[in-house]
Amino acid sequence: MCEALERTASTEIELGYQMGIRNARGAHFRPDTGDPERRLAAKYRAIAERLRFEYPFVAGVFDDLSGEYRHDADRHDTQGAARRRIG
Repeated sequence: MCEALERTASTEIELGYQMGIRNARGAHFRPDTGDPERRLAAKYRAIAERLRFEYPFVAGVFDDLSGEYRHDADRHDTQGAARRRIG
């Protein structure tokens, strides 16, 4: 799969692949923190690091996923803190 993605280096395929990964998570319990998203960000960052030299395009796909999950984690932290303040 990495070789095919690397050969095409298509933005459309990249976005579709990322969407598939994010949608595969399905419905899930939403705690008041971004901890689940931080774990996913770390997972995808580690994958990117393993692929970085052999498959730089694919590593970038996983870097982007990691960044999206880090952003989501921050947003969930902020929303959770606001809910706790409101009571």
